[in-house]
Amino acid sequence: MPLLNRDTVLGKKKLRQEVVQIPEWDGEVIVRELRGDERSRYEAGFTDAVMGEETTVKGKTKRYESMRAKIVVMTCINEDGTHLFDENDVEEVNQLSGAALDRIFSTCMRLSGYTKEEQEKLKKNSVDPEPLNLH
Repeated sequence: MPLLNRDTVLGKKKLRQEVVQIPEWDGEVIVRELRGDERSRYEAGFTDAVMGEETTVKGKTKRYESMRAKIVVMTCINEDGTHLFDENDVEEVNQLSGAALDRIFSTCMRLSGYTKEEQEKLKKNSVDPEPLNLH
């Protein structure tokens, strides 16, 4: 393999992507891997404030509750590579089928090189949100 130089490395901005069937939406979407800055924001959602929101429970940071929706917004793209959604869509996307969101989330995690072990490590120092009182 050749030794890479700065210009060669910085020229490698093409991200892996995959077309994902979403039966809940009667169609398909293009999902791409996370960029470095997006991956950092995702990981910060487990340990730090994300977009100005921080909640703690018993001294531990609570997992950001809209993380799947945020991943969908960050990684679903149009054919021309532009985002399918914008950051103002997170709450609305969060109201869509959990199965559909999880399918996109899982694809993004696989494309981005996350293993189950890495996911567990991120969750280690966080706590689940309080149980919902649905009654």
